[in-house]
This record gives sequence, C-alpha cells and structure tokens, in this order.
Amino acid sequence: MIVKDLLEIQNILSQDFGTRTTIVHLCPIIGRILKAHRLVFFRKDSGDQNKNFFLSLYEEWVCEGYPFRYVDEKVTTKFDISDIFKEYSEMVSRREPFIFDGQNQVLSSAGTLQLFKDSQIKSMMVIPLFGSNDIWGTLSVHELEDKERDYKKDGTYHLFKLIGSQLSNFFRFSENSSLIQEQAMTDHSRKMFSLGKMAASIAHEINNPIFVIGSFANRIESIANDNLFVEKKDELKVGLQHIQKNCMKITNIVEGLRLMSCRPDREDLEVVNINDIILRVVDICKENFQLNKITVNTEFKDKDILVECKPGQLSQVFTNFLNNSFDALVANEKLQNKEIKLCTELCGDEVCVNVIDTGPRLSGEIIDKIMEPFFSTKSSKKGSGLGLSICKEIIERFGGTLEIDKDFSQVKFDIRLPVVEIEEE
Repeated sequence: MIVKDLLEIQNILSQDFGTRTTIVHLCPIIGRILKAHRLVFFRKDSGDQNKNFFLSLYEEWVCEGYPFRYVDEKVTTKFDISDIFKEYSEMVSRREPFIFDGQNQVLSSAGTLQLFKDSQIKSMMVIPLFGSNDIWGTLSVHELEDKERDYKKDGTYHLFKLIGSQLSNFFRFSENSSLIQEQAMTDHSRKMFSLGKMAASIAHEINNPIFVIGSFANRIESIANDNLFVEKKDELKVGLQHIQKNCMKITNIVEGLRLMSCRPDREDLEVVNINDIILRVVDICKENFQLNKITVNTEFKDKDILVECKPGQLSQVFTNFLNNSFDALVANEKLQNKEIKLCTELCGDEVCVNVIDTGPRLSGEIIDKIMEPFFSTKSSKKGSGLGLSICKEIIERFGGTLEIDKDFSQVKFDIRLPVVEIEEE
C-alpha cells in the first residue's frame, strides 16, 4: 500500500495543477503514508527590513476525528522563526526532518512550549522545503494521541525525508518555470533562461525515476527486515522490475545529453538503433512539453532499426524538429489538441521516420521555401532559418533524404535513412 501511495504522489507532482492544488491533493496521501493526525504547510514570508523571516500558514490538513489547529481557530498563523525554536537554522542546514518531543531540549523555548500546549501536540516532525534559490517553507507532522511517537523506530522518519525531498524538487521546478515565463525575452536572457528551463526539466525528469527507485528500495528493505522474502516474492519481483526500468530511464536521459553536447568534428560514425536516439531526445524534452500541455508520442513499428551516423548530430536533428513543432503549437492558442508524434518503420533497405504535429497545414509558398537557408516562419527573435537546411544537410551526409509531405492534412516531415544489416556468424 505504501508503494502505491508513493507512486500516486509522484503522479500528482507530475501534473500541471499549480502549487496549492497540488498540495491539497497530496495532503491525504501523505497523511495516510505517515499515519499523521495533522499536516501543516508553512510558507516563507520575508520580513521588511531585517534578516529574520516568518512562516505563514499555507495549508492545513487533519485526519478525520482530529481538530484543526489554524483553519477553524482564531490563533496565530504567522511565526517569527526566532520565537519558535533556536535550532531552526540547524534543521535547514541539515535538510533533514527535525523531531520535537518532551525529550527534546528545544522545548525549553517558551515559544515552542506554548505552541505544543495550544495545539495539543504530543510530538512533531518538521522538514524544510526548498525552492529554486532559497527555502520555500516547511511541512510539519503532528501527533495528537496521549503518548509521544518514536518516528525513527516506526519508519516514518525516512519516508518523511523522501517525501520532503520530492516536494522540494517540485517547488524548484515550479519556481524555475514561472521565473522563465515572466522574464523579458531579450536575446541574451532568452538563451540563459532556455538553458535554465532545460536544466530544471532534466532535474525534474531525473528526480521522478529516482523517487520511484527510492520508494521501492525502501519497501524491499522493509521486506528484508521482516524476513518475508518468500511471502512477498511477487511484490519483490515487481519492485525490482520498476527499479531496473527507472535506472534505464536515467541512463537514457544522461546519454541523450552526452550525445547532444558532442562536438561534430570530434564525433565518429557509429552504428546505432535510431529508436534509441529518438527516445533519448524525447526523454530530455518531455517535461517542458507537458508543462505547456503538448503531448509527445512515439510509434516504432520495428524494434531494432540500425543506421550508420554520428549520433550527436542525429540527436540534434530530432531536437530541432521537436523545438520547431513546440514553438508552432505554443504560438497557436486556439488549437485544442497539441500533439507531436515520431514514427519509425522499415521500408525495404531504408528506415522511414515521420515527424508529425497537429498544427495547421503549411501554405504552398512556405512548403516550397522551407528547406532553403535563412528562410524562417518565425520572427527574427526566434530563429535565423538555418535549422531545417542544416537538418537536411546532416541527413544527406548520412546517405538519406528529408522532405515535407505536401499532401498531408497537418504538418509532416519524412526522413529516410539507409539501414545497416548485421550479418550473424
């Protein structure tokens, strides 16, 4: 059940709900995983002129049958950090959960003692949450039963740490995305923010499989501690399959970045599976596309299609097509279904690659000029028109062809490359 809940957290974090809606959706799941009586999110609220800052109530959730502390009561919903506990800076620097209970000397602080008394708290766990540049706020777990709770002994400490890390990744990604969209798009800043946007997307894309791996590793450790290998054989098998799958996803993203960063003059011809190159490019770009409600799909009719090429250059060709489709679909605000599809199929001794997007069909005048150097349908701030002419040159260098389908109802490019057959001994 815990693994299922952790996967549900990951799924919610990957959706474009907005920060508050995301937290509202997450609270009952986090409460269920941690067996919490109350969860409280506080958001950082900087002071006017001083170095101290405040924590202001952002969201509160309680398990059924337990009282709200802030929502229904006329109590303080804003705390000066220095008034609550002296160890706050230590918690932030450690970036780990901090436990408060009767045995903790922190409770000698008058502010913390009053907080416990007013809130009926027996024990509490707090973790700092970080945004792109600084602390976003905190998440607190309150225990309201008659006795204190040993969070480390019952295993919730490590689960809380895992959830806190994933929430911080979410806040970093959200803040980076908002910052990029709000900045004035001068020529220099556009390049810098594009780089930041890609970095945020890649970090988020890598953190998702890491979260899955951590969740299943935690569950497998629990099974091992309880010596339930035989009884939980099927669950172990599923967990290991998920770990292997997500490790491969991280490998694909890192390999895709390596290929895209290769210098053409230092890259050698290689025989590679063209489907693998496409998947790696899609993995890198996918998060940014999802953020803009654009679906990217792949369809491979044949599993292993080998071509001889410079993988880095071929990766850049597909990246250019994806970026062109992205710009066209984002610019068309009236378009409801925004989708890009990359398909591969063996056609005799060639592979046919179709790059299709749901944008409106191009005019005949544009189709006739679109492969010419310096021709562009974008504004001067968006591009120089070199993209498709260079893509065509790269494809022809590998013995292939690049054409636009003039008869297709939407936008469709056809790439053909000779395939390599490996003779089996």
